[in-house]
Amino acid sequence: VKDTTKPLNILIIRSAANILNATIKSLKVEFPDSKITVFATESARENIENHPNIDAVISAGTISRMSIINLKNKALKKIRHSQFDLAISLYNVDHGMG
Repeated sequence: VKDTTKPLNILIIRSAANILNATIKSLKVEFPDSKITVFATESARENIENHPNIDAVISAGTISRMSIINLKNKALKKIRHSQFDLAISLYNVDHGMG
């Protein structure tokens, strides 16, 4: 019997780089069969695309701040169509910015 309560398709919205690795590690321990996608700025994408526990990266483009207002329609459509079971937004409390 398949356990349908565990998320299989997880989106992490990256803002706080200092807790990204710990978050990914914890998710993979708790949900080892999950696919983890990170939504990040283009500059961050270059640093995380080869992470062993990240299955995919969706680029928000070259924006300075993660905000729904700054996002391009292409990125939003990709997120909507990916049918994520769980989304986690890492908030940057050090700078008070999301």
